[in-house]
Amino acid sequence: MPKISQRMLRLLLVGSLLLTLLSAKGALPNTHIRQQEAIRLTDNLRHYTSLPLLTFIDSSRVKTLEDAIQRFEKGNTPTLPPRVGGGYPIWYTFRLHNASEDTKWDLYFKDRLLSTPNYIYVYYQNESMHSGVDFAQNGFYLPFSQRQNAEDYKRITLDLVPGETYRVYVKAVNIHQSPLPTSINLEQHKTWSDTFLKQQARKGLEEGILQGMIWIFIMYNVVLSIMSREKIHLYYGLYLFFAGLYFLYRSGYLQYFPPFRYQPELINYMWTTSLLAPAFFILFIRKFLFVKKNFPTLDIALKYIAWLAIGIYILESIIYTITENTSLLNQINTYSFVAAVVGIMLCFLLPIKMRNPLVYYFMFGSLTLSFAAITGVFTENYYLTKIGLMIQVVTFTVGMGHRIRENEKQKNKAQASYISQLKENEKMQRDAKRELEARVQERTAKIEKQKEELLAQTDKLKEANAKVQYQSQLLTEKNLKIVDSINYAQRMQEALLPDLSKIALTLPNTFVFFKPKDIVSGDFYWYHAKDGKSFLAAVDCTGHGVPGAFMSLIGYNLLDRFVKHENYSMPGEILDQMQIGVQQVLNHTTTNRRDGMDMGICMIDHRENKLYFAGAKNPLYYIQNNQLGVLKGEKQSIGENTRKGHSFPTHILDLNESTTIYMASDGYQDQFGGPEKRKFLRKHLKQVLHSIHHLPIEDQSLLLEDRLSKWMEMGREAQIDDVLVIGCKVS
Repeated sequence: MPKISQRMLRLLLVGSLLLTLLSAKGALPNTHIRQQEAIRLTDNLRHYTSLPLLTFIDSSRVKTLEDAIQRFEKGNTPTLPPRVGGGYPIWYTFRLHNASEDTKWDLYFKDRLLSTPNYIYVYYQNESMHSGVDFAQNGFYLPFSQRQNAEDYKRITLDLVPGETYRVYVKAVNIHQSPLPTSINLEQHKTWSDTFLKQQARKGLEEGILQGMIWIFIMYNVVLSIMSREKIHLYYGLYLFFAGLYFLYRSGYLQYFPPFRYQPELINYMWTTSLLAPAFFILFIRKFLFVKKNFPTLDIALKYIAWLAIGIYILESIIYTITENTSLLNQINTYSFVAAVVGIMLCFLLPIKMRNPLVYYFMFGSLTLSFAAITGVFTENYYLTKIGLMIQVVTFTVGMGHRIRENEKQKNKAQASYISQLKENEKMQRDAKRELEARVQERTAKIEKQKEELLAQTDKLKEANAKVQYQSQLLTEKNLKIVDSINYAQRMQEALLPDLSKIALTLPNTFVFFKPKDIVSGDFYWYHAKDGKSFLAAVDCTGHGVPGAFMSLIGYNLLDRFVKHENYSMPGEILDQMQIGVQQVLNHTTTNRRDGMDMGICMIDHRENKLYFAGAKNPLYYIQNNQLGVLKGEKQSIGENTRKGHSFPTHILDLNESTTIYMASDGYQDQFGGPEKRKFLRKHLKQVLHSIHHLPIEDQSLLLEDRLSKWMEMGREAQIDDVLVIGCKVS
């Protein structure tokens, strides 16, 4: 019987256990974690601080409630310091036994704003009844519709049946990676509800007074900015606007305004406005203390710091929109805020060298706010910071009034000085007018006297002018006769020059580009053909105009004599005879004159298909197989005294291949022009000849003329010498 009883007892225990498990569907495992003692809640004690907790850091960021329970059951819950950073969620667990008559008890975190969890999730279950898990959530970034307590986002209300024991799990998250508290407080809900309205009323009154004062001064400065068109009022108004906006954020009232009431995550765009208030404060101080006028270097530094802070705020907003990385945002904002504060601290250097009452307003207002803010941080008394800001606003507003009065005084003083200067100028104008009238009368008398003298001189000038006109008429008549004579000489010179149609009989592909500087020319070309030979010469005589024309007649006649009548055919021999003939004609041996000519002469033997050339300073250019070659002339002119036995050599060129030859005077290559007003030079002439040699012979002459004209137009230069270029294609 005892054995049967024991078996029945065991079956009853197993059955009851199965019934318990089935009835506890969805319930939490009722495990005594480390036999944790329950916290006893009584009617006598309304507040419980720093509850005994088991905690661990959720480094994976994705743990569920079941995962957290398993972690607690394993016992890996090290003791944590009062605050833990790193941005990871923290799990807490503890037991509560409600020995009071109250059914509502509040869990809450009491710490600084950024150390308060942004999200709070609470799971709790009655251990004896094995009911389902109760869940509640709250937090700064939860929309009001999802908060358990819309008024106080740091508080969760638990419904606890009197006499029952509960297991509680809490998950706290801070997306700003600020340190989280590792302790939780507990108090009766009715205690909070009794004091909350009083606290909210006092807090709302404080914030209302501050915001009201701020907005009054904002509107005041907006009006002043529009009326005075001074940026100082605009900067001060913006400073107050962003300071007020940040205080609304810090006090928590910003969350009650749309759209933050429905999308609390937009608050993340607001806490970074802590950069904008000091930025516009720096811009305001630059104007308030006339920093640009007194300290230009410091003014530049402050301006860059302020606009850099504004730019960083815009960058932070873009970064958060793209990445939602609040940790990075917090680091950037912290360092940037420190830089902006350094900029403000630089302003404290100004009183050392400035003797201006405005400095005292700045020092008192800024030091008061700084002292109140620092004291408020260390004492965690946010009320002191508000008082400091209100004192600063009043101080700076009084200072702005003082500044306006000083500006008005300076303006009135300047106006008085201007009026005084106008009166002085008016007096000076009257004195100057009287003096000018006296001088005008004196000057008028002198002018009348000078007028009489001028009339007498005019009669003399008329007589002299008549004589000048008569002499001018004589000169004009003489000049016409001279020009007529020169024109006649031109016709004579043109008659001597060989006709191109005559040259074409033996050298059909020939052009002559001939451009005299004056009416008559010192350059000339010469041609003769006999016995299957063609002679072609390009001659540049000393000088141009009439003197050159006379010298060209001498040269032309000597060439006719030695080639046509004395039958010299080798170009070198012809130049030797020209040397002797010029010296004899010009009598160089007795007069020691140096007049003469530079020339190049070639003889083309059509039977032997060869070209013979000799030159006095002037070369012959030839192109065969697209290669440009040069037959150089001697380095002396015809007519120069030379050593005895000197003769001009003859160069020979084979014409078995198609050949183009050119001879020219120095007028083309010595012409000034171009953008740099320099000579055209022989190397550029060679380049031009090479570039046109393949064209028809009549086009080559036109291109040479066009190139020379453009060269002269670019440099705005006139022609300086006679120009002669002869070209011939020999096949």
